[in-house]
Amino acid sequence: MIRAERSVPDARNLGETVHYSSSWKLPAFALALMLMGGTVPALADDSAAAAAAPVVTAAAGGAGVSEVTIAPMPDAAVPGAYCIAGATAAMIAVFAAGPTEGIMILSGAMHLPSSTAVMFIPLMSILGGGACAIGAAAQPAISWAIEQSDNIGAQVSAAGQSVFSSGSSAPVSGAAGAEAANKEKETAVRALTEGETQSVGCVAGALAGFGAAMATSPMEVAMLSSGANTVVSTTPILALGLIGTIVASGCAIGTYAILPIQAFFNNFSAIGDSVVSGLGHIGSMASDGASRTLALVRGSPAALEVADGTASR
Repeated sequence: MIRAERSVPDARNLGETVHYSSSWKLPAFALALMLMGGTVPALADDSAAAAAAPVVTAAAGGAGVSEVTIAPMPDAAVPGAYCIAGATAAMIAVFAAGPTEGIMILSGAMHLPSSTAVMFIPLMSILGGGACAIGAAAQPAISWAIEQSDNIGAQVSAAGQSVFSSGSSAPVSGAAGAEAANKEKETAVRALTEGETQSVGCVAGALAGFGAAMATSPMEVAMLSSGANTVVSTTPILALGLIGTIVASGCAIGTYAILPIQAFFNNFSAIGDSVVSGLGHIGSMASDGASRTLALVRGSPAALEVADGTASR
């Protein structure tokens, strides 16, 4: 077999030259097929559901033609499909952009991989795992946005019309009013579930981490995140380095932090009232203690009785 070799300057700027085969395309393509092929068993809830899938036989030109209907993918398998898609896309991207630089910026490694397989395993562990987690965690939010896209568009359009409309419109009553109310109800955006809210937290955390890195010093942030001393030569490698570290961590933080933050703000007024009430109780206790202390200092039993609230009237 003819192997086409190409030389790539070592990202460590040590004057060395790294040789790796262009046959990386084969394992990358095999990975894509393997991961995408893994979705086939997930298209059915279980083996019984797959066996129960309806089979329709139709006659065409005297010959029987069998058409098999595949059972729909269960809800629990959808995040897995997004995980597979994220990992596949990230791995293909890093092998296309430069896997040697990729592994150096992601892991801080100084050891040059001896083969494509040796380079593939840590890349899949760090970058593939991070992209998989991001895809799976972001899936509910993406699905919600796609499902509610028409309603969101209608709400945005209605808001824009109300802002730019001149004058105040008279209230509509009767059949026209009922029709308008039904239309408004149909176009109402469905509220997020807790799982979808956590997914939004993942997306928000990932975007916040990536935005903060880009607004400061993305190269330095990527190097400090992994302990790398490699200055990468291309923007895609830098982006992949941030995805495998900062973006994945931001997604994880946002996923778990958004619900307690939401609960805090939902109960902010109640928490404030509780704090004020507690401070008032502490102040009352301090005032009573001061009165008792003053009475004891004066040595007056009557003053002590007044401080205790037991004086006879």
